[in-house]
Amino acid sequence: MPRIVADELHVWRYFTFAQFLALLEFQSLHFTRVDLLPDPFVDSESHPNLTALPPMSAAGIRRALDMMRISRQAIFVNSWYASGSELPGVWEKCGGKNSGIAVRSSIGGMKAALQRSSQNVHISRVLYLDYDSDPIPLGNAYLSALHKEKKLQVEQEVRALFLQAGRDSSTFSPGPREGVDVEIDAATLIEDVLPAPQSEPWFYRLVVAECKRFHIAELIIPSDLHGNAS
Repeated sequence: MPRIVADELHVWRYFTFAQFLALLEFQSLHFTRVDLLPDPFVDSESHPNLTALPPMSAAGIRRALDMMRISRQAIFVNSWYASGSELPGVWEKCGGKNSGIAVRSSIGGMKAALQRSSQNVHISRVLYLDYDSDPIPLGNAYLSALHKEKKLQVEQEVRALFLQAGRDSSTFSPGPREGVDVEIDAATLIEDVLPAPQSEPWFYRLVVAECKRFHIAELIIPSDLHGNAS
């Protein structure tokens, strides 16, 4: 099962300005099909799994891993980070240190914001593994979307995720490659808004203006406090 996360935990997600505007305008979060993320999924002949989980047979382990591989086409995730707002390299993925936006929420806030969604969304920490020595946890379809390489553990990633079942609850149906937009209450989700650390004054003013338009201006972290925002 997904790993329980305390409601009090604060998490961050990084957006381009266009993505942030879409969050506010459409009141939705975009969930990506997990098999289309860059996360590797280890080969089903993984030595740690085949040797570390008796009395399950090697054939049984292979079947379980293959089923997890298939389930990844039906699981959709939206990733947040508990490591603060200065995670190395992440600003560059959302437009750079002069045009990205970080949003802070809490696990409790995320749960409340997702209540309007028709999807059964779970929230879980990611487990970081050494794929050369650590066996992959088996026994639940969600687990295939909840592990990453140990070298990435500085992220402290937390994932919101849901499973799109097939015609009956025991089968998996590949979901849309373009992902799924899940309805949320943005005002409930967002606790702080942090424009990128090297934002020009005009960009900061633009973000403030959009937040005012959606009645969340009081959540903008003042630019003179930016260095202490993490």
